[in-house]
Amino acid sequence: GAHISAITNQDVPTSPPQNVSASFISSSSIIVQWSPPPKDKQNGVIKYYSVLMEELFSNTTFNYNTTDLYITIEDLHPFYVYEFNVVAVTIGNGPVAANTFQMPEDVPSESPTNLVASSITSTSAILVWSP
Repeated sequence: GAHISAITNQDVPTSPPQNVSASFISSSSIIVQWSPPPKDKQNGVIKYYSVLMEELFSNTTFNYNTTDLYITIEDLHPFYVYEFNVVAVTIGNGPVAANTFQMPEDVPSESPTNLVASSITSTSAILVWSP
């Protein structure tokens, strides 16, 4: 019998990237990584991954595109919460994989100011300052 083969057109992925996780480099740097969508849900050649990062305190967003399965982001705020939305892109965006991470704490970046001592005795003093 005759053997017929055909190639269908590409479509957008029907599954999001898998296993979005984070590794903290420091209190202000993070590596976010993921796995590709399952092969049978990619529906074409993945051109790149689009990563939307939202800082939840101020609702500030940043968008990054990469062909890698990870992204390193620096200059983040210690202890702030960030949401990452990752999509695979073929001829268009596939579904979103989302995960939220809180940056580690760090020591304060500045010393207290306006330090004033009052009611000073030989055994005590009242100290008042601004954060």
